[in-house]
Amino acid sequence: MSRSWQLAPGAVAAGRDISGTVNTGPTYVQVTAGRFDQVHDAVFDPAPLFELLDLARFQGRKELISRIDERITTTDRGYVVVRGEAGVGKSTLAAHLVWTRPCAYHFTGLDGGARNPVEARKSLAAQLIGAWRLAQRFTPGDVFPAAAERPDWLAKVIRAAIAARNEQHPPAERRPIVLIVDGLDEAEPDPPGMGTGIPLGLPTPDALPSGAYIIATSRYGLPLVALRDPLRVGWSQIDVQGADNLADMAAYLRGATSGPNSDPALARTLSDHGVTAEAFTTTLLNRCQGVWIYLRYVLDEIRAGLRPPNDIAFLPDRLRGYYEQHVQRWSEHHAWEHIHLPALALLAALRRRITIKDLAAALQQPGVTGELTKWLDGPARAFLDVTTGVGDVRQYQVRHQSLRDLFIAPATADDREPLDAGLTERLHAAWMAAHRAIAMWLIPFQNSTTGRRDWAGMDHYTRLQLPSHAAAGKVLDDLVTDPGFLLSFPPGQVLWHRHTLTRRQNITAAAALESAATSDWSNRTESERAWWLHIWARKTRSTHLADRLTSGGYEWPWHVHSAVWSGATARILTGHTGAVLTVTVLPGPDGQYRIVSGSNDRTVRVWDPDSGSLLAELTGLGEGLSAVAALPGPDGQYRIVSGNNDGTVRIWDADSGTLLAAIAAHTNEVCSVVVLPGKDGRHRIVSAGDETICVWDPDNGTQLAELTGHTSEVTALAVLPSPDGRHRIVSAGDETVRVWDPDNGIPLARLTGHTSWVSSLAVLPNADGRHLIVSAGDGTVRVWDPDQKTQLSVLGGHTRGISAVAVLPGLNGRHRIVSTGDETIRVWDPDNGTQLAELTGHTNEVTALAVLPGPEGQYRIVSGSSDETVRVWDPDNATELAELTGHPSEVTALAVLPTPDGRHHIVSGSSDEAVRVWDPDNGIQLAELTGHTNEVTALAVLPGPEGQYRIVSGSSDRTVRLWDPDNAIELTELTGHTDEVTALAVLPTPDGRHHIVSGSSD
Repeated sequence: MSRSWQLAPGAVAAGRDISGTVNTGPTYVQVTAGRFDQVHDAVFDPAPLFELLDLARFQGRKELISRIDERITTTDRGYVVVRGEAGVGKSTLAAHLVWTRPCAYHFTGLDGGARNPVEARKSLAAQLIGAWRLAQRFTPGDVFPAAAERPDWLAKVIRAAIAARNEQHPPAERRPIVLIVDGLDEAEPDPPGMGTGIPLGLPTPDALPSGAYIIATSRYGLPLVALRDPLRVGWSQIDVQGADNLADMAAYLRGATSGPNSDPALARTLSDHGVTAEAFTTTLLNRCQGVWIYLRYVLDEIRAGLRPPNDIAFLPDRLRGYYEQHVQRWSEHHAWEHIHLPALALLAALRRRITIKDLAAALQQPGVTGELTKWLDGPARAFLDVTTGVGDVRQYQVRHQSLRDLFIAPATADDREPLDAGLTERLHAAWMAAHRAIAMWLIPFQNSTTGRRDWAGMDHYTRLQLPSHAAAGKVLDDLVTDPGFLLSFPPGQVLWHRHTLTRRQNITAAAALESAATSDWSNRTESERAWWLHIWARKTRSTHLADRLTSGGYEWPWHVHSAVWSGATARILTGHTGAVLTVTVLPGPDGQYRIVSGSNDRTVRVWDPDSGSLLAELTGLGEGLSAVAALPGPDGQYRIVSGNNDGTVRIWDADSGTLLAAIAAHTNEVCSVVVLPGKDGRHRIVSAGDETICVWDPDNGTQLAELTGHTSEVTALAVLPSPDGRHRIVSAGDETVRVWDPDNGIPLARLTGHTSWVSSLAVLPNADGRHLIVSAGDGTVRVWDPDQKTQLSVLGGHTRGISAVAVLPGLNGRHRIVSTGDETIRVWDPDNGTQLAELTGHTNEVTALAVLPGPEGQYRIVSGSSDETVRVWDPDNATELAELTGHPSEVTALAVLPTPDGRHHIVSGSSDEAVRVWDPDNGIQLAELTGHTNEVTALAVLPGPEGQYRIVSGSSDRTVRLWDPDNAIELTELTGHTDEVTALAVLPTPDGRHHIVSGSSD
């Protein structure tokens, strides 16, 4: 059974390098260029595969191709996944389909960054955009928008291509649009929060429109959990020992060694050695055991005269054994250890072609080009793909992923014992050294005058691959505090490898990048990106990065000296396979609250916040969702409302996950939903999509009102209580905030002042019982009186952040606030915002605060600083009482330790890895507690038996330690965290005991 495919009228994707008419079977397709060539730089050219995979002699696979055709014929959309062992011919099958059928395609094995998920999706999208003339909609000016980096953008392009097909062809002439993706197992990991559950961030089966199909190949072992729906996904495999595979290989060998289309060089060599074609075919089939890349290696060796054809009976019976046999033979050469092995490892680590000259330069051995040429064109030639580039200069690349596996992966249970027991370890060490060499070769030189690197001049490969080479070579630590590096690379490329960072300043630099790189990161100028990066560097205390940014020559009106961000979480709920887009709180009948989360994995999940367990999962969201809300029901139960990308609003039973209703609400995706209380105790749903706001009766799906007036997409909704007990709707879109009467659909207020689109809204209760509106956008937060239709205040441009705060009790029962954000400490009256005192004396940033009980009910302030001192202050007289010195590095944490006699001591932790105990009255150091192997990051005091107290410390060495302060000894070391410990607390239990609670960057 067969079914024709379609890319576009008169276009075939692989035909960019083919001229004239291409015969694709019963139909002739003329290759055209048009606007497609203007975006072709994003497309990875498959032309090198034709010769490499010997497509001219492609044999068989008829049964497998028939199964693929049948799947596409009998289903309306979905995936066909072809799996098999390494070297079994998956890429050859994919390339054969690309060369003989119109389709969009992507091969992860191509050089130039084809393994990168964003680049892969752009390549596929570019082919569809060009073929279906969608450039005006998706790439105006032939430039990819920032949204192109998101996985859902490719799905939108596919839907648009299907819509164009449907518009241009009557139903009887509509043929499927097929994307072929080879090598899912070779894809790089998705950037954080950008996965779909499928490698390369490909659309999930449910996200494909009717008529769209993806044929993907992969090795065994890749979970592919998002491709388990049998209605949308068909699975096929190439069984290496299967009869079809062995028959295809036998036919290929017979065709290459005899008959009218035989390979002259191969046939001549067999004749010269007196070997018959049939004997050769039988013996080689037995040794290669269905692995095609093994077969091609051996044939290339024979053609090149490196192996006589009557020697094949002595070949190992496994591909890995074949590799190991060659490595053992090569290792006998005097140049193996210092030239050949480093060169082969570098070719295995590198993901692009390279010239001999550049290879020698990367190895920092420019004088070995002659030896490299002789070895690569000689003994190693069969394992390499060799092409000629500009000026007929030869370029080299590892031919197959299975050779890379020799450097990366240990032998499997099916492999025989290696010829050399230490071979795997030596190859892996060489591979890591090669990554280090590649990274050092790609990193731009420092300017001797400015000390900066010219990151602007790097090529496309460096931009995509340097972070992964640096991480594998363990040199990423040396780059992440270089502002030029962080500003020049896609943030996801850097952040994916953050787990390899080992030094605190570098870990916090990565945290700063993660927070600064918002969705519009790529649309900002370098100066704007640097500005936000320096703010977050201050917040995360990546001082080295912040200082380098501040001195970077940017023309900013002001810069941040210090700031704070805790980033603390109480519990991590895991399970979504894509980015979480929206969260709400769902009241339960037992008075407990549940958490509802919506994700681009097209599920809504309901969680128990106390246990972290998943209570319900809602599926069947079509194209995905963008908003959720909790809807009270007449029976006291709550339902979940979701706003979906297909323009629908759906109502769900929160306990069972059953879909109760689906409302066709908007012509575009629903961006916001809220629940509007009514005077009769019933509730209505308000949804926003396109430029309209709609009010719905959730019981029957009737539209009660449509509110129009915004001139661009509505971005946020809120519900505003009125003094008379009724409720109004607040909306944001364009540059305005609007207030509506939902009963009659009329606008009550149009609030202007923002200079660009408003992104979020909130309602603020006022002291007089009324409510104000808070809106955010254009870099400001604005507060509005909706009744008077006036702007009350504009909040923007803080010149100092807050790095630490504490509450200071007073004698009269009132409390004061203590804060710091630079070298000073300030005391505030929380009722009127008046500054009561400013404490000065530290010569560097204050990093920690504590409150110390004193005599006669007075309280003192304790501060720790990067100036390596701890100071004690009298807040009432604004005077310094004591300066405690002894730490040789910055003070990072403080605590107050009660003593049996009713007094209190000060405990300080430092980046010098020590904890010190002080008497605040005389400034004497009472104890030094050592044992941590990295800086102390957190302190707490744990009550013990008989009124004794112990000290708890957390450190970047990933441990929590318990100390006896009286005897200065370590009592316990608590391990389990896989990253630095960042926070500690003590939790009392009902039985009078206490537990230790620790937080970590893990």
